[in-house]
This record gives sequence, C-alpha cells and structure tokens, in this order.
Amino acid sequence: MYDNKVVRLQCFMLQHEEAHFPLNAFCLTLCGKAVDTFDLHGYAQAHDITFVYSYDPVAAYFILARGLFLSIKSVLILGIGNTLLSDEGIGVQLVNRMQRQVGAVPGIEYLDGGTLSFTLAEPIARADGLIVADAARMGEPPGTLRVFHDQEMDSYLQGNRASVHEVSLGDLLDIARLSDTLPARRCLIGIEPEHLDWGEALSKTVEPAVEQGIAEIVSILESWGLLPAG
Repeated sequence: MYDNKVVRLQCFMLQHEEAHFPLNAFCLTLCGKAVDTFDLHGYAQAHDITFVYSYDPVAAYFILARGLFLSIKSVLILGIGNTLLSDEGIGVQLVNRMQRQVGAVPGIEYLDGGTLSFTLAEPIARADGLIVADAARMGEPPGTLRVFHDQEMDSYLQGNRASVHEVSLGDLLDIARLSDTLPARRCLIGIEPEHLDWGEALSKTVEPAVEQGIAEIVSILESWGLLPAG
C-alpha cells in the first residue's frame, strides 16, 4: 500500500504524520482535495486511520464524487537526460530499452524528453499517470535507484529546482497544477550517476540500474492496472 492512497471503497487506510484528527476535521481536509492523495504530513508519528464510509455519508459523497477512486487509463513514461553525457542520459536509455522490451501497450505512451522543454507540458497534461526516469543527485553510491511516489516526488523536485535545461521537471509539474492537469499518480525513478562526461555509454556501476528501473516501472504499471500482474 502506498502512503496516503485510498485502497478500498468501503474502508481505506491512510498513513499520515499528523495528530489524530477528529472525523469532522478530517472530512473538511478531505473535501478540499479533488485527487486520490491527501497530504496530511506534518507533526506527529506516522499512524493508520481506518475509515468506514458508511459512518459518515458526507465523507462518502466526497470519496465517490470527487474522483478519489481514479481509474488510471493513460500513463506517460518519460525519459529525461542528455545521452551524450554518459550517465546523464540514463533516463532516456531506460525508457527506450523498456519500450523495446515491453512494446506497445494500450494506454501507455513512451517519450524521450531529452533535456526538457516547455513542449512536454502538453503530453503531461494528457496523462492520468506520470512516470519519469532520470539521473538524480541523491548523495548515494553511483547506480543507486530510488523511487519517489506522488507527494514524495513533488517534495524532492521542490528541493532540487536548479536545472541546466530550458525548464525543470518541477516547473512542468507546476504548470500542470496551475492548469489543473497534474497527473493524479506520479512517480520518479531516480538513479545516482557516476560520470557526466562526454560519451554515449553508461558507466559500469550505473548500467545495471537500467534493468532494475524497468522492473520498478513494470511493477508500478501493474499496481495501476495498466499491465497484468505477474
């Protein structure tokens, strides 16, 4: 189960980091959201909330009417990077290899985002789900892969706004927010690079992360219902 996600219709578990909310206060928070994630992170230890929707018809209305059980019908898999700068291009190489291995699947679009530009705003806006693969400086050993889900992805991008590109990924997601077209589900596959020098080959320490990243994306697509499980 992902943090902050509705997982069942009659009963769902939310993992959050706030003080225990009274139900009415929680419903008010719920009512302000039109997507299937609620960011209640804040001040206390993480704990579970179990909520049976028949207990409160107002909350039930917002669960059903505000799109909290979104069906992910279209996903954009976006590879980012410069393939002429060794490990900087791992996101593009990963997505290109996945497209060859998995092939065409209804509802899934593969896209080479290169070094990013404002033209990517349109395909991002069309998608219900967004998966981005990119080299990411995380302070980890080269080749380390980390998956950032939804708000975790947003927070990481907020803390890493600097970009040598025309536009940053965070900028593109901000554009989507302002136009109310932010994909409801978002994941960033970040891979720690080793070399960013001229060259088209990935370093030996980073190359294995390509297959690992593909496996992670396949697992995400299965959980979103775009690929059959197993």
